[in-house]
Amino acid sequence: MRRALRIWAGLWLAAAGLAAASAAAAESGEVAAIRRELSAAAARDGASSPRLLPLLDRLAAAEFRDGDLAAALASRRRALKLAVAAFGTEAPATAEATAALALLQIERQRYLDAEGLLIVARRRLGDATPASLPVLSGLARIALARGDPARARPLAERAVALMTAQREPRSAEPLRVLGAVDAAERRFDDGVAVLNRALAFDRARRDPLELARSLAALGGVYLRADRFAEALPPLEEAAALDQEALGPNHPAIADDFHDLAIACEGLKRAGEARRLLAAAIALLERGDGRNSPRLAFAELELSRLQRETGDGEAADASFARARRILNAAEDEERERERRL
Repeated sequence: MRRALRIWAGLWLAAAGLAAASAAAAESGEVAAIRRELSAAAARDGASSPRLLPLLDRLAAAEFRDGDLAAALASRRRALKLAVAAFGTEAPATAEATAALALLQIERQRYLDAEGLLIVARRRLGDATPASLPVLSGLARIALARGDPARARPLAERAVALMTAQREPRSAEPLRVLGAVDAAERRFDDGVAVLNRALAFDRARRDPLELARSLAALGGVYLRADRFAEALPPLEEAAALDQEALGPNHPAIADDFHDLAIACEGLKRAGEARRLLAAAIALLERGDGRNSPRLAFAELELSRLQRETGDGEAADASFARARRILNAAEDEERERERRL
């Protein structure tokens, strides 16, 4: 019951668009403290000192948790520029900064931007070091996003092998990606087994954000298998964890609402599904997800539900908004490809 209450409190917050909550996210105490520390370090050591890199990493991570992906992107770009100036383009530290920027672009669903960065990082790091783990996992995620699990599988399997060989791996992301590959290939039982390994790892480490990602991934496998009742508990737990640990405008919470809506629809709870999608849309429009593919897909799903329940006018409006966003995104992607 407490978990359900947290979820519906988050829904209410997302739908209401409370200015106070948005301001609180923008003025995170952790972010403000790191920025003060960074400013003091820059004054002491110089604005181009490599000693700023750990602080920039912490700042970007805190900004990301707050849901301010634009600020996190600026911090990651600053870190990469500093690493290039301090160590050169071929140094491992520069490759790691490149990969960190790429992974943030994946979270923003800017796959073309991320792919070029990861290819550069992979060339510098190879495929056999712990630093190459996020690179391989990121490239596998991009392949999955493009509907190519055959290309994603060897990348994910290599990442899992590297993770397994480490004495103290830092993240279960390789297992999550491999589970997603299994689901894309309809190997659902294999995906569930892999993601249960990820869950055991995350629960042992007691990292709520990592645990939320593994729970969401497990729920996603069940959704793809049309096992909606089994999907609901991990998706609910992921949503509860995210609402406790992330800023109220974070797109991961919108992803949670979207997936919960799919589960509710599969369980013939159309009213709950519509409320969840409306909350996801409100959250995305208020934060980094404005005019993003995330928002378009939520609008498309809502349009389908509206049409099924006889609300054709609302369905047409939702579909038109989604199509407008996707057309703009396609135009932008073609322009980036042309520039590259």
